[in-house]
Amino acid sequence: MKVTTARRDLLELLGKLQAVANSRHLLPILSHYLIETDNNGKEVKATASNLEVFLSGKCKAKVAEKGAILMPLSVMDFLKASKAEQVTLYGIRTGKKVRVYEPPKEGEAENPKYRMAYSWSVKVEANGVTNTLPSENPKDFPPVRIASGKKVGIANLVNSLRQVSHAMATEDTRPLLACVCFTSKKGSVELAAADGFRLAVTNASAKGKLAEQVLIPLRIIKLIEKLCPGKVTMQVSPKPKSPESQWATFESNGLVLTALVTQGTFPNYAQLIPKKGHYLAVATKDIQEAVMMAGVTANKGSGVIRLQTGKKGLLVSGRSENEVTDSLVLPVQGKIKAAFHYKYLMDILNRVGEKFTIRTTTPSAPGVVKANGTTHVVMPMTVQW
Repeated sequence: MKVTTARRDLLELLGKLQAVANSRHLLPILSHYLIETDNNGKEVKATASNLEVFLSGKCKAKVAEKGAILMPLSVMDFLKASKAEQVTLYGIRTGKKVRVYEPPKEGEAENPKYRMAYSWSVKVEANGVTNTLPSENPKDFPPVRIASGKKVGIANLVNSLRQVSHAMATEDTRPLLACVCFTSKKGSVELAAADGFRLAVTNASAKGKLAEQVLIPLRIIKLIEKLCPGKVTMQVSPKPKSPESQWATFESNGLVLTALVTQGTFPNYAQLIPKKGHYLAVATKDIQEAVMMAGVTANKGSGVIRLQTGKKGLLVSGRSENEVTDSLVLPVQGKIKAAFHYKYLMDILNRVGEKFTIRTTTPSAPGVVKANGTTHVVMPMTVQW
């Protein structure tokens, strides 16, 4: 393969793929970008993978010779240092044979196998400067995955994810909660996240329908939020017999992200949302400031923020072992007597509009906040009043 492309375009593309690439992966071949020419000879496709995630993108190029090469991640240093407008990439197979790891096929047990194969090197030329790097046979790169299900177009997926992703669990020990649940509804996809202490549910407009409920893990949600602005096209492969091999693909802004989905059943979150209760309404900026002030004290202890209405208005209180901070917020409508964790309360306050409205029943029942099309449920803290 031999191609010439704009250095800036290639550098931008490989920079995005770094979110998946790993220079210290146990499999050396995954410390490379797979660079391939397309059929029309006007673009090159670059792919990075860690076996659980594949991320690909394209940039314009002038193709002198079709084919594929593996480019070590360290090529980024050369591209950043160069001031050239154009760079030329090509690979060379040497006459020397080396020991190469052979990954297992899908469904096979992890049993290290090796074979002898010719070694490769790649060259990058820019303004007369040539950088030669050790490489491997591009045919040994893992087959790039693409989910085979029906396409579902989701508008502003990133904005919807940011309304709920704060509620995901972050521990690997709870994989069913360290994800966002995607469920098709009429004309939309419902997104839900929960960590056992709070729940967030919202809807994103969609064209098409997912065949079943899908759980997208935390690390993929973070990649989507970072790399996939605007409309996203989603595909999910049918659920297979092997629980490790169901894939979801997200396409946006010229990038294609394919990843393993989490297998299992998400909790029935609809039954966790209280339908009745007392309302409290207050200006968001007022209660936000009060909670932040009370939080200075609360975070020295258990992080509990008490909310209680009285004759003068809403009292926001934070307490530690030897300290109490009270802030009076006026005006308010309605009533409340409840205690919540500072972090969970602030996460919600940062996602609502000008008015904060919360519904509660008793001090021991969850609080419900609806704002910007999202329903937030936060569990109460047990305190002595």
